[in-house]
Parts: sequence; structure tokens; C-alpha cells
Amino acid sequence: NRYGERGVDWFEPKEGDVAMYDALGYEPLLIEGVVWGSVQNSYWAQSGPFIRTREHTAGIVWNGEPNIIKTGADGQLLYEEKAEEQALKVLEYGIDINTDLSKHYALLAEIYVKHQQMDQLLLLKEKAENIHTMMKDSIISSLDDQIALLETIS
Repeated sequence: NRYGERGVDWFEPKEGDVAMYDALGYEPLLIEGVVWGSVQNSYWAQSGPFIRTREHTAGIVWNGEPNIIKTGADGQLLYEEKAEEQALKVLEYGIDINTDLSKHYALLAEIYVKHQQMDQLLLLKEKAENIHTMMKDSIISSLDDQIALLETIS
């Protein structure tokens, strides 16, 4: 099938496995067996248009550790679905791996302002000052705006 051979390229979830987005009500669907980007000749991987249902992505079994799958738009989805604790874990992981996605910084800043966490906001700005990307100045400017906002409401 599209995902390869059962028992080789993917596995059935076991009792107690948790879906990537269990906090949003998704059930475990499958355990991916082939490491993304590895050479193989058994399934499509991403050799063409990438079509995966939300249920499939959300149902991949998760080991509980943040990973690259759970960054970016996933952090926003978790935040919008009121899973703020998981969103923070995902977004902070994105920052820790030096992503330059301005969305990570903007959403984290919004959460820190909401909870009046100036120390976290200043630490986020410090991390942004150490990235090497064309988005750096824009990210820092946005963080400065959030710092000023928090100063006015504190």
C-alpha cells in the first residue's frame, strides 16, 4: 500500500500507545517503521505530492518526546485546540533546534505575555539574537513589541 508493508515499514499500535495528538482526541493509528529520509524501495515516501489525512498524521504513535513532526504549524494547532501545555513543549523545542520560523517566536511570545512571563520572554529574545537568518531583525522587532506590551500590563 501507500505506506509500505505492514510489519516492515509500519506497525499496528500496541495497547497503551499514545497518538501524536491524543490531547485532541486522536487514537493511535500506526507506528512508522522506516526512518524519514532513509533509502528504501517499498513505499512512496515523499517522492510526489504529500497527501496525508489529519487523522493519519495525528494518529502516528508518539513516544512522548518532542520531535520535528510536532513543530511549526503543529504548535499553532495545539494552541488553537486549547492544548497549551503541549503547544509550549512543541514550540520551545522548535526554538531549541534553532528554527527560524517566526511563527514559533510570535506564538511563544503571545503565550508568555498572556501568562505575564517576562523572564521567558527575555530569554526568547536572547535566543532570537543568536540565530543567523534573514528573519532575525523582524523576529527581534516583534519580540520588542511584545516586551513593551508586557511592561505596560505588568
